[in-house]
Amino acid sequence: MAKVSPPAERGAERGVVAVSPSTAASERPDLPVLYGMVAAVMALAVIVVPIVVPVALAGGVGSAQRCTPIGYAVDAGLGPPNAVELVTEAFREVEAMTGIRFVSTAPGASPRRRLRASWAGEAGAMAWRSIELGRATVVWASENGFNTILSGEVVFRGLVDAERIEGGPVDWYTVVRHEIGHLLGLPHLPDRVSVMHPTLTGRPAVWTVQDRLALAERGRAAGCVPSAGVR
Repeated sequence: MAKVSPPAERGAERGVVAVSPSTAASERPDLPVLYGMVAAVMALAVIVVPIVVPVALAGGVGSAQRCTPIGYAVDAGLGPPNAVELVTEAFREVEAMTGIRFVSTAPGASPRRRLRASWAGEAGAMAWRSIELGRATVVWASENGFNTILSGEVVFRGLVDAERIEGGPVDWYTVVRHEIGHLLGLPHLPDRVSVMHPTLTGRPAVWTVQDRLALAERGRAAGCVPSAGVR
């Protein structure tokens, strides 16, 4: 598995007109007109303020808010029979550890924040390293004080090529979680039990305490609240 670097308020000016008792009636201000103007200004304020202020507070259309959900799609054409289930289960686990909500989307959909998982064959555009089974790339951004994923992709080696390299069945459970871990910024770890170990060991791998703490921190940076068991 490839080593991938992770990611003034404006107030109306009010004029005061002083009228002495000796002022002629024709020189006095038209009070009904004046009252009408004041009422119109007040009505405009009532209409405009509730519309303008929330937009300003929201930070504009399309910007990241606290714990922005991330969409993902799976292209399992060259993958194992349970490819979609593997990716979905891995995102559910990461969702619990980070608090970030990952939402399945149709492969043809194009939401602004979206991840893609796919399996590619040897004849694809990607140049695979000799023993590489997966690769992850991701773009993170800081918006409104929160770190959020803008886009990302995980590509796995096609089933046939992967089994040829491994000399038999591939531990896709570990491979899928490993690359999704890279999407969330996790580095390789020397712990051979961790899913973030750089190579398959032939033994079951798990999310270690170090993995869980790192994912929880990533979730908090995005404004999310991880599950109680992984804080």
